[in-house]
Amino acid sequence: MARKKQRSKEKRVAIITLRIEGQSVRKIGQTLKVSPSAVAKTIKRYKETGSHEDGLRKGRLRVTSVSEDKFIRVTSLRNRRSWDMSKFLNMQCHISEIKYPRFAKKWCNIRKCYGNFYKVPRNQTKLTTMLEKLGMRYDGRLHSGLDDSKNIARIAIRLLQDGCELRMNERLHAGQLMTISSSLPLEGAAVPQNPQFKN
Repeated sequence: MARKKQRSKEKRVAIITLRIEGQSVRKIGQTLKVSPSAVAKTIKRYKETGSHEDGLRKGRLRVTSVSEDKFIRVTSLRNRRSWDMSKFLNMQCHISEIKYPRFAKKWCNIRKCYGNFYKVPRNQTKLTTMLEKLGMRYDGRLHSGLDDSKNIARIAIRLLQDGCELRMNERLHAGQLMTISSSLPLEGAAVPQNPQFKN
């Protein structure tokens, strides 16, 4: 549904001025070519607030400043991999004005571990594809942070059960995502072949 257009400040001032001069709501409406209900609302609002200024519009309140929006755009264009750690956590720390935590500067990217261990190309390391190949169904709502994390943990458990050695394989250095070369597994396992679905 389209938003109702707010009356201009000039028109609101004219309504209040004519009302103070003693004109009726109907007469003001005819003079200014405004509906009587719009005149009545403007007068009521003026009595409540004592102001001609624009009122707050409905909708979500702005959470970030213009400079924070620019930072988010630049950061997202600069780095399109490992978004949760290198992008979203970094942006949240910036917005919250807290220092990026040291413990979060290195992590294990399960997609890379999965691809290296099972020797599959990167296009087969989507979360839903990995689960399907391991014989599991996605549990929860797709792209929900908590549900995605639980499903990634299920993949990590399966990797460990199959003999994968999970290691730190990515790090953040000076705001840039870098690969840690020691992430290659000692030995790999056969690519999973859609076994019976299990949870």
